[in-house]
Amino acid sequence: MICFGVSLIWIVGTIIHWRILALIGIIPSILQFLGVFFIPESPRWLAKNLRWEDCEDVLKYLRGQHVHTSAEADEIRVISLSMQKTFRIYLKQNFFDLFQRQYTRSLIVVGVGLMVFQQFGGVNRIVFYATSIFESAGRVGTLALVAATILCLY
Repeated sequence: MICFGVSLIWIVGTIIHWRILALIGIIPSILQFLGVFFIPESPRWLAKNLRWEDCEDVLKYLRGQHVHTSAEADEIRVISLSMQKTFRIYLKQNFFDLFQRQYTRSLIVVGVGLMVFQQFGGVNRIVFYATSIFESAGRVGTLALVAATILCLY
């Protein structure tokens, strides 16, 4: 999807000014932000917080009103209760406990490592040099850009 998005924006960028293109990029972010208010709570989160009736209601909403969700709700309840008994210490911790000094190195390695390995995919190099390659091969301007964009999709 990253390659598709980059390719789509490159093609649209041949038609639309870059400032308008940047404003168009705001639209998906706004739609996602507004969509967050319509997402129901997770049934497992509700079960973890001992809200059993809400858990079953959300399961019915997600699966459909005519689907029997009592077996799935019971399974979630059993798993949730067993996890609370087994991992009582871990459930009391919060998000900021991750940022203790003992976890700093692991967090940095994972965070930076994910960013580095994402760049090893090579899509940025292809996108950056593809237009130059096509122009040196005899293709000019917009045609080179469209050809490079199609190449990035593959």
